[in-house]
Amino acid sequence: MRNFLREIEVLPLYAVLFYTMGLPGFSKIFHHEMVLPKYVGMFENTLIGSFPGVSPAIYLLGLMEIGVPILILISAARLEFLSAKPKLWLEAALILTLATFAALGFGLRLIQNNDGAASLYFYFGATLVALIWVRMLGTQTK
Repeated sequence: MRNFLREIEVLPLYAVLFYTMGLPGFSKIFHHEMVLPKYVGMFENTLIGSFPGVSPAIYLLGLMEIGVPILILISAARLEFLSAKPKLWLEAALILTLATFAALGFGLRLIQNNDGAASLYFYFGATLVALIWVRMLGTQTK
C-alpha cells in the first residue's frame, strides 16, 4: 500500500491546480459578459485601464488559467503522476500557474487591494515550493 501511495503522491496537486485555475479561467472565457464589467470598473483608473482596454488583459488571464487544466490533462494522459515518469507537462502547468499568480497579484496591487495581492503572492510561494518538490521527485527517480 505504501508503494502505491508513493506512486501517486502528486495526484492531489493535479486536483488543486485543476480546480484553482480551471474555474476562474472558465468564468473569464465562457461567462465573460458577467465577469468583464466588474473588472473594467475595477481597473478603469489604473495603468491597465489607460491601455486599449481591460478586456484583452482579462481574456489573457483567462487563457492562462484555462491553460493550466489543459496541461494537467496532458500530464495525466501521459501518466506523469507515476513516480518513474518525467513530469515535463506538470512542471509547465506549475510554471504557468506561477505566471498567473504573479499577474493577478500585480493587478490587485494596482487597485490597492493589498490583502488580496498578499494572498496571491502567498499562493505564488506555495506553487514555487510545489514546483521545487516536483523537480526533486524527478531527480530521485533518475
